[in-house]
Amino acid sequence: MTDFVDPIWGLLGTFAFILLGIVICAGFCLISNRQQLKAMEMMKELAEQGIEFEKSQNMNKTYNA
Repeated sequence: MTDFVDPIWGLLGTFAFILLGIVICAGFCLISNRQQLKAMEMMKELAEQGIEFEKSQNMNKTYNA
């Protein structure tokens, strides 16, 4: 009986270990994607602020000229 049960537990343990690795990897991927999205949003906001700053600088040049 034990000769038949041990390989099953070994397979189940291996399967569980692989599944755990996949879950952890997926979690890290989701976290890194979320951070990348936040960084992209911040870059977009900074770019928009930069465009507004350039427009205000151009306005100042036209008024000062």
